[in-house]
Amino acid sequence: MRWVCFHKSALIALSALCFLIAASRAAAQQDLPVHQVRAVIADLRSARQAHEVDLALRTIPGVRMSRTDYNTRNILLEVAADCAITREAVQALLVPHALTVTCWSRGPQGSNDHIPLNPRTCSELQPIR
Repeated sequence: MRWVCFHKSALIALSALCFLIAASRAAAQQDLPVHQVRAVIADLRSARQAHEVDLALRTIPGVRMSRTDYNTRNILLEVAADCAITREAVQALLVPHALTVTCWSRGPQGSNDHIPLNPRTCSELQPIR
């Protein structure tokens, strides 16, 4: 019976240690500067396709978060400041989905981060901030 109690307490201690390591890594990542990438996807046909785009974008190293909104056709990415993501890389990733990236913008996170880009009024090439 003693061995069973020791075994359970060792598992609990090991689980707590794993949790603390994961939490410290997450906190360290949050301290790094973050850039935001905003773009519009032309020809997005469904919410399911938007989800597939998100899954593809999350495979790019340095991408912390990806949201593709079917209704506004907007992509919102949070990337590490040193992430080498480019419009061309995203475009190449979306070729199998027959989609086109327009209105590309990248810069540090700011106060107007969640205002969607308008696919009808944005110019084809946005300056990189």
